[in-house]
Amino acid sequence: MKRGLSVFTAVTTTMWLLGAAFLLAPAALAVIPADYGLTEGDVISAWDQAGDPDVYIVNDHGYKRLFLNPAIFGFYGHLGFDKVVSTSPTARDAFGTSGLFRNCEADDLKVYGVETTGEDTGELHWVNMSGSAAVAEDADFFKKVFCINNNEFNWYTSNGTSFGSDYTSLSQVPDYERGDTTPTTRSFFEIEPGVKMGAMTVVSVRPAHENVTGSGPWGYIIELEGDLTLTGHYTPLRSDEALSFTPKLDELSTDSLARIPRIKEDSRKVWFAFSNSEFVAQTLGDQPGTVTVTISSYEINMLESAVANRATLKR
Repeated sequence: MKRGLSVFTAVTTTMWLLGAAFLLAPAALAVIPADYGLTEGDVISAWDQAGDPDVYIVNDHGYKRLFLNPAIFGFYGHLGFDKVVSTSPTARDAFGTSGLFRNCEADDLKVYGVETTGEDTGELHWVNMSGSAAVAEDADFFKKVFCINNNEFNWYTSNGTSFGSDYTSLSQVPDYERGDTTPTTRSFFEIEPGVKMGAMTVVSVRPAHENVTGSGPWGYIIELEGDLTLTGHYTPLRSDEALSFTPKLDELSTDSLARIPRIKEDSRKVWFAFSNSEFVAQTLGDQPGTVTVTISSYEINMLESAVANRATLKR
């Protein structure tokens, strides 16, 4: 997802996306949203039909862009997971995936592409080419450019201070593919240190206490590490209950439930308490509500009662 433009020439069509206008040269369309009962600006996902957690927005020119991180939804007041349209894999794949962005809110003519650097992270690269040179390499170049706002631009670039190296040819812009297709749900008997569960990796499997015997799964603790971004309902620290297990995150979004590691034999509701409560209080405050967070470690506790899974908040 990457590119840049400095010159707009011979352009006649004005298009609005995410509340900002940019210019596009006319060309034949391979597919339009109406072909699949959609309209421009619809947010789509094939999670219900294919188990794919990726969420996209489509444009009128036959392209879609990925929302790389759930936090990006919060940057656009008119978007949200409650507005996601369930589509088939066929409909999803009919729209080419573009990673070309322009900060239209700042009226910046540069086009950037996103390099996916992790499960939920990316880096912007300026496509350092003139508009005519870009179109010479790809006639649909302008049709693939999606507008973003200042918040999203700053999220990628640490407020405009961090960028990848420039691209001087469109051939340098990688196509998006899900970087990690390893399952997030596994049987306990598959798990050992080094096993991947989505974006996280198992680092240890140990008895919860010295009296645990047998081969499992009950009575064991699985520890995982790796950055994972999740959205759910935050409950701050409570001191009025001995077993309140707060601060905690529960009522995870559908997308988050698809990302978080799970044990096949464990049918309990997925939620967790934060292990670094002081940092959580400083970062998330003392008011409950829906939040998007990134965790760096996750502990699945397979004791059968009076326990909680635990996670370490990174940001």
